[in-house]
Amino acid sequence: MRLCMPAMGQGMDGMMDVRLGRAPYLLVVDTDTGEVEAVENSQNVNATQGAGIQTAQRIVETGAQAVVAANCGPMAFAVLQAAGISVHLVEGGSVAELVQRFKAGDLPESVSGNCEGGRWT
Repeated sequence: MRLCMPAMGQGMDGMMDVRLGRAPYLLVVDTDTGEVEAVENSQNVNATQGAGIQTAQRIVETGAQAVVAANCGPMAFAVLQAAGISVHLVEGGSVAELVQRFKAGDLPESVSGNCEGGRWT
């Protein structure tokens, strides 16, 4: 399965970024093979508006089937949900730890976003 999460760096040893839309990288991890792809998200880091929605569209383009994030606004959540991508909201942690928790089934799927757009996206 292709799992995506906002990240502060390009590798598994880094931390998840609490901002979905404004994270500098999106890490796409193949949970079966362990392959990691770092997708630059620099066009949204300083976006005036719409960063969450644009990042959600970019996540769809990566072929991800699930997202682990700390925060997801309602519009970004709707984009991901419409694409059939499950969203798993957590408080934070390292990328490696969160991938392991996801693989263990320890991160329940969320039914809605958890913040207003613009504040944390």
